Amino acid sequence: MRKSSSLILLFLLASLLIQSTQALSINSTRLMKSNLADFLYTQDYVLKIDNPSGLENLSLLLFSNSNSHYIKLINYSIYSHPKAKVFKSQGNLTLVWSNINSNEVEVKSEFNLNERAGRKVNVSYSLPVFYKLTGRNSSILNFTKKTRRYDYDSSFKELASKIISNSPDEFTAVSKIVLWVNHHMSYNLSLAGENLSASKILKIKKGVCSHYSTLAVALLRSIGIPAREVVGFAYSDLPSVNGFGPHSWIEVYFPNDGWVQFDPTYGECGGVDISHIPVRDYHYVMWFGDNVNVDWLKNNDSVKLLFYSNEEDPVKLSVHFFKDSVGIDSYNVVYATVKNLEPYYSAYCFNLSTCEGVNVVSPGLRCVFLEPLQSRNVSWIVKLAGLDKMYVYTLPVVVYSGITYKRSEFHASVTLPSYSLDDALLFKEKIDYHPIYKTSKLIISCRPEFLYYYNNNITCDVVNVGSNTLHAKVCLDNVCKSSRLFVHSNRSFVFRIKPSGRVFNRRLILTAENYSTALQLNIPILNAPSYSLNVSFLNSSDSNYNFLVVIKGSGAYRKELVININSYSLSVVPKDSFILSIPKYYFHQGKNTLSLKLLAYDKNLKVSEFSYTKIINADFSFFEKLRLFFRRPFSLLGL
Repeated sequence: MRKSSSLILLFLLASLLIQSTQALSINSTRLMKSNLADFLYTQDYVLKIDNPSGLENLSLLLFSNSNSHYIKLINYSIYSHPKAKVFKSQGNLTLVWSNINSNEVEVKSEFNLNERAGRKVNVSYSLPVFYKLTGRNSSILNFTKKTRRYDYDSSFKELASKIISNSPDEFTAVSKIVLWVNHHMSYNLSLAGENLSASKILKIKKGVCSHYSTLAVALLRSIGIPAREVVGFAYSDLPSVNGFGPHSWIEVYFPNDGWVQFDPTYGECGGVDISHIPVRDYHYVMWFGDNVNVDWLKNNDSVKLLFYSNEEDPVKLSVHFFKDSVGIDSYNVVYATVKNLEPYYSAYCFNLSTCEGVNVVSPGLRCVFLEPLQSRNVSWIVKLAGLDKMYVYTLPVVVYSGITYKRSEFHASVTLPSYSLDDALLFKEKIDYHPIYKTSKLIISCRPEFLYYYNNNITCDVVNVGSNTLHAKVCLDNVCKSSRLFVHSNRSFVFRIKPSGRVFNRRLILTAENYSTALQLNIPILNAPSYSLNVSFLNSSDSNYNFLVVIKGSGAYRKELVININSYSLSVVPKDSFILSIPKYYFHQGKNTLSLKLLAYDKNLKVSEFSYTKIINADFSFFEKLRLFFRRPFSLLGL
């Protein structure tokens, strides 16, 4: 009887000592990982025309294919009333009506689309990338411009510089900005349809996908990275959407890679999932006519998935722990090793889902920026609290993102050793990825190249070509000037001087936090141009007076001589000595004024003028006067 009671007691104790706790649920949009899919895109539109008699023509863009997507239009059907002409060019399908008599236009269409994954980045570039665009297609640089929608100012440049600090390349910098927008914006459907500027969005930090895209584009453009918005459809399994819905994302230009897609709303970097279908521009109705207004009575479009090949995860994820077993009041470190399986640059963000009794000490979201086939760790410090000493615990955790997740577990009991926060921090420091980036760098150059005694200023231009915002200080002799330099920014520092001697020889010091460099200024001080002119009469021929012009002096970088005789004017590049022949018909009987003006340009292209005047007495016989009269141009006769 005692033996039986002992066995029952041991069974009850074992049941009490073992407890497993389930992880919290995952709340994340699941992305479509396929590289290939077929879709059916349908439209049902009715347009209202208030004055059809004044309408010359009306055009409606039905479908627009972005060049960063690989969409093939398999087939399509279009019904329109009144009947419209269909124009297909460069991936666009447009309907055009002429001489419409109806107050309404109806359109129904279907498009069968086959899509492959869009272009991704396979080469990354050092910052700042806008220097690499110099001399390239100016149409790309248009996508760095400030507009009413993308109304960025210095506050955007300051924020963007702070966000991309310590970025080793353009891909990381762009991804940081896209993910910053994703993390700091709050999705708010009440603002759908509101056409807000980027500055307004930055102030309220809430909106829908178009507001996410607008803010991201403005931040990127503020630091010289070309970006633009894309409009279409995308899939989401979140309850507010639960299917395909209208969506906006962005494209960013990379040299030699073209336009690459990023989605600030979904947090996708270096490419978007296959469900993103660009179908149109923002303004896709145009008309020509007098006193005409066109508006929508019905505007319905939708996307249906026809075929979807589920692919393997683009990353390999494994979950580990500082210690697999710890005490019930211990700290621990959960870390995931993420390997990029694709031959492209990629960026992913991961969350940690824990169970009751496991508190995340460090912030939950961790992002990694991966080169092709590269592996990095992301980690979280956790603290156990509120666990009963009577139990042995199995504690599950889940590391997850929109594309993949991994579950693992560690154990805790009162009999196991506990570890302090310092122990956890030391381990986390060891396993986290700590890239060594290039030291922030400033480039300085001073002008002018040559000085003259009239120069009072030297201007030194400082450009921040590093990856951090810096506070730069420039000192010439005992005069110092300072300014904050954002990433991709430049500043001119002007110093007053008094040139003396033959060379302006000074040492200029540039410092910025831990960065320091010196520039030795050896600027030649040149004499201003100084010249004299002399003109002497040589001889006279039947048709010309010939003069010898002698120019003496030095100091000109370039010379130009302007000659005037009565109404005759001539500009030449003179030699030091040359013969000047002037037709006689430009002279009048008696005194004539010959004036010469030498324009001498120094190396700063400042001009000095030197003049000479000579009186020429002309005496013509009657027959010479008659002959010269008929040879003289009409302009000299006043006709």
